[in-house]
Amino acid sequence: MGFPPRSRGEIIPSLLDCDSPSAALAACEKLNYRDFAPFRLVLVGAGIVADVRWDGDEPMVMSRLLGSTPLMFTSSGLGDDLVEGPRRGLFAEMFAGGPETWVAAQRAFHRHAWPDREHLSVNMSRATARTVSYAVVDVCATEADFTYHADAPNRHAQTTTVCIPLTPGAA
Repeated sequence: MGFPPRSRGEIIPSLLDCDSPSAALAACEKLNYRDFAPFRLVLVGAGIVADVRWDGDEPMVMSRLLGSTPLMFTSSGLGDDLVEGPRRGLFAEMFAGGPETWVAAQRAFHRHAWPDREHLSVNMSRATARTVSYAVVDVCATEADFTYHADAPNRHAQTTTVCIPLTPGAA
């Protein structure tokens, strides 16, 4: 099997002109998924969250109302079914406190690595791959702050934050 003809990096720029998750989902319906390696795309806005998954076999879209508790989305080249359970348990444990603890819990979650299961960890490491970056999106009523750290969370690297103004009512 060869490499897919198109980079997954083309997907996000193709959606930037969309003014809502619904518009972005409509644009996703026009993608030829087979042109891309498997991916997971999470769209948030206007009170909903949509989870678009392409596993290389069948695209899947799930939408739901956005609540007031943290959500976890994870994926792994090792296999989502292998990492989902352990990571979800860790997430539930780390976010069991109230909202005042969630920012610290998020930082700790991204840095977490099980010493005996690094291959399943959020901050993952195995012989053929490792976590090489992470990003955090903080959305409020008027803007979204996108922070990108250019290496694993436990490694020193350049961190860049971009503030993106939101269309009224988009958050």
